[in-house]
Parts: sequence; structure tokens; C-alpha cells
Amino acid sequence: MEFENLIKLKKGVLMKKIKNLSFFLLLCSVVVNAAPKDEANRLLDKEQQRLEQERQLNEQENRRKEIESSKFAPDIEIKPVEEENVTTFLLKDLQIIDKDKLLSEGDKFQLSKKYKYKEIGVKELNILLNEANAILVKKGYVTSRINVNTDNIQQGEITFEVITGRIDKIKLNDNSFADKLKKFFNKPKTEGNVLNIRDIDTMTDNFNKNASNNFAVNIEPSDKEGFSNIISKNEIKGKTTVSVGYNNYGDEQGGKNRLKIGLDIESPLGVNDLLSMNIQGVKRKKVDRSWKIPESQLLPGQIAPSGPVPGYDPKIHGLLPPQRQTLLWNITYRIPFRSYSLVLSGNKSIYRRSTYAYNTIYDLSGSSTSLTANLSKILYRDNKSKLTGNIEIKRKNSKSYFEDVELTNRNLTIGTLGVNYDFALFKGVSGLSVSYSKGMRIFHGEKDIEKGETAPKAEATRY
Repeated sequence: MEFENLIKLKKGVLMKKIKNLSFFLLLCSVVVNAAPKDEANRLLDKEQQRLEQERQLNEQENRRKEIESSKFAPDIEIKPVEEENVTTFLLKDLQIIDKDKLLSEGDKFQLSKKYKYKEIGVKELNILLNEANAILVKKGYVTSRINVNTDNIQQGEITFEVITGRIDKIKLNDNSFADKLKKFFNKPKTEGNVLNIRDIDTMTDNFNKNASNNFAVNIEPSDKEGFSNIISKNEIKGKTTVSVGYNNYGDEQGGKNRLKIGLDIESPLGVNDLLSMNIQGVKRKKVDRSWKIPESQLLPGQIAPSGPVPGYDPKIHGLLPPQRQTLLWNITYRIPFRSYSLVLSGNKSIYRRSTYAYNTIYDLSGSSTSLTANLSKILYRDNKSKLTGNIEIKRKNSKSYFEDVELTNRNLTIGTLGVNYDFALFKGVSGLSVSYSKGMRIFHGEKDIEKGETAPKAEATRY
């Protein structure tokens, strides 16, 4: 009886040692194989960075096309009037009547100080008048002008009055209901407003964002004095575009032989909007992993098999085949509203990879899903530059797995404020961008409360 108890006791001790040894080996495996987790996160971050770079490149290209399509008016060359000064007078005061405030206080000061308390004649007066009109043209007020009143010239007083040019009618094609709808969404100004060529540039930008549009606009005189008509015409050629592409972006496992299919539908709602969809990926390579035993199904003391045959050795039996899958899809909808532009987008990426360690192979997988809303507005533009402000909110979920073990599952909400400044430089176009991003708690975004110092922060600030 004592002998049987002794055998049971030794058997229990042996099983305990086996369990402890198994736990130790598993712990060593986790420590040594921390690299697969890092590899999984690295692959996921790399894929997201590539998608973000593609999005930024597309935005930069759109901004480049917009500013290149602007009507960059050449500098006005002031030609002095070749006329002899018969009579001169001392200019004591230059009054400028500007009810619509087309000229800034700085413009008025520069005009006033040029000849103030100086003897001037007809030649200098014409030069000053030309300079005043040139300022209006450079500001985009191409149909406004300056009238001069010299009734009090003997007392040394001259009055400049700004005669404002306004919009009478805005016409698009035949002015049908569809044309009026597009005009309502894309024109920055309405009838009766001051006419500024920069607003017409914005209207042109909104139409030319869609490749199928061939937009042209003219300014014609109206029957009303001081008013002009904006006559525009748009020819549409091919509203739907299907594209097929092939590339080798990415790494050897997930980027080789990548096929891309895209569909662009221009003006689906008839307001010069755009719906764009594309999907790209690498054909999934299925491999036999039936020999693997999930961690949850391992018996006490059982060691997971390293290959499809007992005692598997890659030097003898050959390397196990890696699995491979990359799938990326994106859908974007853009709608303009005068000087505003709203862009809604969603994208999802899925990947499967494999990594070799010791005498076995481990499978990595992950996914990332994001939804983004971006609202931009043209804050300022002139004949050689444009300033755009934007506000964006993004909801992002990222997951990564090592075999069937979840490594990360993060929900982030990121708010961004930014400005883009595009300008003509020499014979090209250049740009500057400044942005501020902050992790937020809305839409179930992660909180940093009770997180360790080394844990990734969700409410981080970036510039």
C-alpha cells in the first residue's frame, strides 16, 4: 500500500515538473518570439503609412491642379501718360470713397502719401489713377473702377470714388434644372454680389476637379449699368471611369503581383460630386496548417508540434510554405459647396504573413479599418496663391494577431486642424502645410487613463 502511494506521489511530482517545464518553455518562446508581435505591428503600421502617403499625394496633386488652373493675371504695367504739365497744383488731401471697402486702409494710405503736399499735374494725376485701378485689378475686382472728382482741385483736394462692379446673372449652359442645381452648389457668389475674378476661379476649380468636365467661363456686360453677366459652359465627356492596374508595392510577401481595380463615377447626384471606389490585393496563398494545435486545445504538459511530421526539422524536411494575403479597399465621396468641399472616405486593409523561428513557422495576421470626414474651405486667394483651411475627424480600428492570439485591438479617434498654402514660385507651384492633431475620446476612442508609461498613447498630440 505504501509502495503504491509512493509511486503515485512520484508520478504527481513528475507531472508537476513536466507542467513547470512546459510553462518555462512556453515563457521562453514568448520572450524570444516577441519579434513576431513587433513584426505584426510593423507590417500593419507600414501598410497604413503607405495608404496615408497615397492619400496625401492625391490631395497634393488635386491642389496643384487647382492652383495651376487659376487665372494667374500678369502684373499690371503702369504706363505714364505722355502729356506735358501745363498746370500744377499742391495736393493737400486725397479723399477715397469706397462704400464696399474694396481697398484696404493700407492701399488708401499708399495712394494718399505718394503725392501729398507735392506739386502735381495731369501726368501725375493719371499715374495715380492708374495705380488705384491696378490695385483693384490685382485684388480680382476686374469690373470695378476708380472715378476722379476734381471740383475742389484749386483748394488742393481730389476725390477718388470706387465704382463697384457687380454680378447681374450667372448662367450655366441652358440654365436647365440640372444646370441650376450644379450652379447652386459650385458658385461661391450669388447675383448682386461684387464681382471678383477669384470667385470665378473657385467655381472653375470645383468643376475641373472632375476630369470629365470641360468648363469655360466668360464675363459679359449686362443691360444694367455697373453689372456684368457670368456666362459659363460645361461639356461633359465620360462620367464613369473603370481602371485596372498592376504593381509590386510593398514587401516580397504582401506586395508582389498586386492587382488593382478602380471605379470612378463623376457627378452621381448631379452636383459635380464624385464617388470613387477601388480595391487592390494579392491573391491569397492557402497553406496546410491542419497539423497545428490551438493553444486552447493543448493538454497539460503537451508541447505544440513544430511541423506536419513528428520531429520536424527544416534542414531535413524543407521549409514550411508561408501564407500570404493582402487586401485593400477604399471608397471616397466628395461633394463641393461653393468655397467648401466635404470628403467622406472609408478604407480597410487585411494582411496575412508568416515568419520563421527556430524549427517552425508562425502565422501573423491583422486588419485596419478607418472612417474619415474632412471639411475644407478656401480662406483666401489671389492671382498667385491660395490659402485653404481644413478640419478632419478620423475613427480608426487596428487589430493584429500572432497565430490565434490577439496582440492588439485599438480604437482611436483623431481630430485634425490644418491649413494649406499653395503659391506660384518662379514657373512652378509650391506649397506649405501646417496641421495639429489630437487623440480624442469621442466615438469610443481609447483613453489614456490608467495606462502605463510605456503603453502607446491614444490622446497624443502631433504637429
